[in-house]
Amino acid sequence: AKQALVEKSKCEAELAEIEKVLVVINANLESMNTDITSLQQKLSEAKAKQKKLMQREAAAVTQLKSRKVLNSYDVAEIEQRYETFARKVDEMESKVEAYDMSSNPSLEEEFRQLETESQLNEELEQLKAKVANA
Repeated sequence: AKQALVEKSKCEAELAEIEKVLVVINANLESMNTDITSLQQKLSEAKAKQKKLMQREAAAVTQLKSRKVLNSYDVAEIEQRYETFARKVDEMESKVEAYDMSSNPSLEEEFRQLETESQLNEELEQLKAKVANA
């Protein structure tokens, strides 16, 4: 019976030690859970910030593209191109007139000349429309 009391005493002491360890483990576990919750919150905030930055980047890229497009339609450049094209058309018409005066072209040649003039006039109208829209 004495032996049983000694064993009981040892078991009670061991149980007390295990309960102390269990309290420490539970405290550590609670601390870890608090840390995990905090880290999850910080991760959510970081993701939200990243999303906002990506939206700002997309907006900036769009604005930059639109500004580049607007700058590419420089009115002075379009007018210069229009004037150059108009001079070329004038030169072509002058050549046609000179050719007509110097020779009597065949009907087929006259059709080609008319087609060329028609194409030039269409291109000229397109350029005029671009300048008017710019």
